[in-house]
Amino acid sequence: MDDPDAQDRRGRPGGPPPATVQSADEWLDEYTVLNLRLNRCITAQIGDDSLLDYVGPAEHAMRVRQEPEPAPAHLILDAQRLRQTLPAQGFEPARAAHLLKLVRALDSVARRVAGEAVSLREQALDWFDLHVDYVPDHHFTLAHAMYDDALPGTGDVMGRLHRWRAHHTLPEGRRQLLRPVMQRALDESRRRTRRMVPLPSDEEVGIATLQDQPFRAVAAYHGNYRSQILINETLPFNLAELLYVVCHEGYPGHLAELVLKEQHLTRQRGYREQQVGFLLTPPFVISEGLALWAHRLAFPDDEAERWLAAQVYREVGIAPDGSRLSRVLQATDLLWGVRCNAALMLEDGRSERETVHYLKHYALMDDAAASRTVSGLRLPMREAYIFTYHHGLQLLEPWLGAGEPARALTRLLTRQVLPSTLGDVLST
Repeated sequence: MDDPDAQDRRGRPGGPPPATVQSADEWLDEYTVLNLRLNRCITAQIGDDSLLDYVGPAEHAMRVRQEPEPAPAHLILDAQRLRQTLPAQGFEPARAAHLLKLVRALDSVARRVAGEAVSLREQALDWFDLHVDYVPDHHFTLAHAMYDDALPGTGDVMGRLHRWRAHHTLPEGRRQLLRPVMQRALDESRRRTRRMVPLPSDEEVGIATLQDQPFRAVAAYHGNYRSQILINETLPFNLAELLYVVCHEGYPGHLAELVLKEQHLTRQRGYREQQVGFLLTPPFVISEGLALWAHRLAFPDDEAERWLAAQVYREVGIAPDGSRLSRVLQATDLLWGVRCNAALMLEDGRSERETVHYLKHYALMDDAAASRTVSGLRLPMREAYIFTYHHGLQLLEPWLGAGEPARALTRLLTRQVLPSTLGDVLST
């Protein structure tokens, strides 16, 4: 049990002063400002300003920009004060429980920024509401068997997988076609999403390009139902994964969630906390899990393969190769767990060489990809984020992989959901 007035075993300062009376609106203002200040501290420390998405009132962001850089120790006290005063705000129980988990995550992140040691497993629990351990290797051998069944040819699975990717990569001389086929895929995925859950009539989304980034695409939400998918035109693009990427970043994935939660939670219910998306908090487990399921929901069974053959491959000069796309992508999703295990291996003192070998063997990566993955798993403040993908995917399987996926999808897109509240939200 927390004792906010005591000094704990690690020598942290005592808790905040006694709670003061404040309104729920003031509490939400201070919650917003804590997110902005924490993001400012992290940006100053590691130069990464991409952990926060904010679409709330400009005056809060201006206030934080104009004030002196906050001390991390003060942010710990601010988080404790928010935890202490939360019960007095009169929020309905489910919303209060949701906010408590968010503030707990911010408190732990602030402690990490202040220099405290926060283990990877503690990060997973405090930041992402997850209990994590090694994923059994038999999940990955199952994925290899699925590849063996779905890929053309016989023999070495890793070689066949790399040849499959090369076969479906947009030819260098036709890179100019990437944006139009991406737009075509976005239009189709939105149309299919609307059949499952209504979207705001005035929402707008477009395609924009970026360069010299390590990722293929990213969602950019600007608020007021306006958004973009930013596509990296400088990287090779496997068009067999076009719908996988577009559905993940767009519809019914990240952008659909942001649009619909602004509509149903921010506007209709006044949940202003939805205007702040801090990457190191529990909702992102659900967001990433849903985004990984998105292509299966919009294009079930073999519909993605048939749509790509009719709408994309012929235009860019890719011939059918007899592969089974849905099985290939299902196997690819299973291998997210390999990266989770690699993160734990590094945390538990295993060498980089051993971790690279593990990634090559189970994730079927070459040397360069495995080394890049290890480097990515060591990015400051992002070490535990890898767990959001595998665990989000697995947590949602009982709800999106069977039964009434459209009903579950609607709830995931329009309600506040965390790993520990998933069953309550989706079963009622």
